[in-house]
Amino acid sequence: MKICQHCGFENPERNIYCEKCGEKFTDSVRMERINQDPQAPRFPTDPAKVLDEVILTYIKTGYQLIAKTDTTAQLIRSKDFSFGKAFAFGLLYVAHRASKKDPSAFVTVNPDGSYQIIDENGRTQYLDAGQPLTLLE
Repeated sequence: MKICQHCGFENPERNIYCEKCGEKFTDSVRMERINQDPQAPRFPTDPAKVLDEVILTYIKTGYQLIAKTDTTAQLIRSKDFSFGKAFAFGLLYVAHRASKKDPSAFVTVNPDGSYQIIDENGRTQYLDAGQPLTLLE
């Protein structure tokens, strides 16, 4: 058993995060054992930690945090613009880029650690507690 240094809760040896408070363990020897165990939980279930991990995942792919509360976050990524395409295709390209929405995400975390993400088109993705978010860059 692994004792959390933050709250004192006894956790299984394979855990990366404390099951009670979500604090991340940093023991390098234990991390080697976790990397060998594919069943080890790798995503927190504490709502505050879940929100921070989701925000970090989006920031790594170029999003910016616009607003954040204890259980929600709003992120946006500016549209990419190619001056070469604008020069080649002129106003047609500029009009096309102007009609596109900026990629955005609205994240809501539930008290049980599950969360949902609503994108700029209104599509909702539901994720269970402990289920990591993967984004394509």
